[in-house]
Amino acid sequence: MNCPLPQRRGSLRLHARVNVDGCTAQSGECYLWRLPNELLILIANHLALELLHVLTHVCKLLREITSPRYCALVNFEAPDVDGWLTVEGRACEALPDTTDRHFWALRIFFESLEGLEGIRRVQLCLYGSPSYVSPSLTSFLESIQSTKCQELHCLGTRRTGLEICVNGRSFLHNSSLKVLNINSPLLFTPPAVSFTLTILHNAPLRKLSLTNTTFKPKQWSTLLSQLDLPQLSQLEVDDTCPIPALVDFLHRHKVCNLLIHHKDDLTPPLLPWWSRSRTPLPSLVVLDGSPAIILSLMHLVDISHPFQCLVVRLDSASVEQNHLSDLLSCMEYLTDLHELHVIIPDNATNLSNYLEGDMRVCPAKDVWLSGTNPLTCTDVISHCAPWMQAFPSICHLWLYTSSEKPANHLKQTFQTFSPMGAGLPIHVIRF
Repeated sequence: MNCPLPQRRGSLRLHARVNVDGCTAQSGECYLWRLPNELLILIANHLALELLHVLTHVCKLLREITSPRYCALVNFEAPDVDGWLTVEGRACEALPDTTDRHFWALRIFFESLEGLEGIRRVQLCLYGSPSYVSPSLTSFLESIQSTKCQELHCLGTRRTGLEICVNGRSFLHNSSLKVLNINSPLLFTPPAVSFTLTILHNAPLRKLSLTNTTFKPKQWSTLLSQLDLPQLSQLEVDDTCPIPALVDFLHRHKVCNLLIHHKDDLTPPLLPWWSRSRTPLPSLVVLDGSPAIILSLMHLVDISHPFQCLVVRLDSASVEQNHLSDLLSCMEYLTDLHELHVIIPDNATNLSNYLEGDMRVCPAKDVWLSGTNPLTCTDVISHCAPWMQAFPSICHLWLYTSSEKPANHLKQTFQTFSPMGAGLPIHVIRF
């Protein structure tokens, strides 16, 4: 196969050697990388079985283009279930052991996309490998930047034993990223930290998520104090981030949506923060976190404006604590709340106890109640019915449950305790 196209910068030269009847022959070379996929598909339809087999081993792009024709020639029908190839009921993931050669190949691919429009989102799943950052991975990340994509998601797992740093050399570099989601400590290890800091200092980020970074409190404080993101509206961090440093960052920015992740098994209990003067955060209208996190934040900030949405993830560490009391404690600092979402641990047992003499109420108008895992949560929601006494301003109630109890039974149970009685609109959503 020979395509008489001039070689261009960034093209990939392919050499295909085919073994036919014991003889190895070079089938020629071509410059395929700049050709549109539609033309590559037409070319693949004219190739022999041996050539198709070779091209399926070159890269994932050519594998996707040549696989349908190759499977047809060998009379193999691959089941397509939600885009995954299933073998004996198991999902197959590409590149379980990512090596430098994979990153170099991916870099070449992304460099070939320079100048093209429409690359909006890139997602990297780094759950199994690599275990460290090599120059090839850094080069690959920089090639993603060159495509001018708008979203970069690097997903991984929490790892220990890595050299984590938040100080490094950053460069003046134009970036089109509006969303940066880092869910792995790898991007804060040398030499990748320079790439990460360059993005944080130059990209017009609107949404920033930093989780599973294994930052220590001092590293959080150092990093947040260095950032200036005038367009940032959404922020996600771990609860290892010191609340005073977080409040200072929020005060300098116009963050509307704040999510603080809580990890029960890894995070020590938060120490309460107190301040005589509370910092106003007029832009913040959505907050998501555990009661301890929310209270620690509320002790330092002033939220006297109407609040759009509060998501309270009740702590599952102790099954004996009074969850309603924790919930009402979060409400003491909000006088005007439109939506309240309560995520209830599946192992909660102390839900129906309503403390006598507790006059605190929740100002929420629309309330959502859901288990931690609605698919396994069967009866935990129904035990929350006495809570309705603390919701005098409620207008609508949504119950997310997989309970087998009839919807009318659940509605009547909650309406019995509600000040609105049978007039309270209740929506039961099954899973």
